[in-house]
Amino acid sequence: MSERSTNQDSTVIQFLSHVRDHTNEVHGWSWGRLNQSMHQAMMLAIGAGFEFQGDDFREAFDRFCGNYWLDCENYYAHAVAEGNLSAAQAYEAFVGREPFIVDNPKSRGVGVRRKRYRVAVGSTFPWMGEEVTVTSFGCSAEGSDGGNYLTACTYQEQDCDENGYVVGRRKIKRRYRITVADIRVDRKAREEWEKAEKMKEKKRAEKTKQREAA
Repeated sequence: MSERSTNQDSTVIQFLSHVRDHTNEVHGWSWGRLNQSMHQAMMLAIGAGFEFQGDDFREAFDRFCGNYWLDCENYYAHAVAEGNLSAAQAYEAFVGREPFIVDNPKSRGVGVRRKRYRVAVGSTFPWMGEEVTVTSFGCSAEGSDGGNYLTACTYQEQDCDENGYVVGRRKIKRRYRITVADIRVDRKAREEWEKAEKMKEKKRAEKTKQREAA
């Protein structure tokens, strides 16, 4: 357990403490009920917009036996989708991972795209001329960015039955392993291309103007 005292607890930890202390009051004891309640409480805190302190996930893991109920990447995806930046940052601190911030992503369960934001498992974003879906995060001893990377996939088109329902499981078309450095390089290349295209358009407009004035 951390050295943080209970009078210094964040709203999130106070809420989780309350749930732990009062679960099973009117039922026979059930570890399953307690673990499910703690999981639901964490999801509620994220979705309700509770402000997280940087060590809240570590505190929850240590103090409330989080190895039995913490659904980590699901919490992160929920935080990203709900726009709870403090929860997303607290999770990143917990796992020691730099955020993967991409252009024009769409979070799982969210119908609109953000101009530039974090991605989580289930998020989609444009990459190498395709729309990719984040399937997992990983860490390796090789490379920069602390070895952190995400895996994102494109999928083959699926067949539908006569009622329009998708048949069978999705089949992976292409799998990408992407680092934060890759994202930065791709963004810089696109920005340079867009800048060059604007310059070409400007020159074309100037030539057109000169011909019309002649």
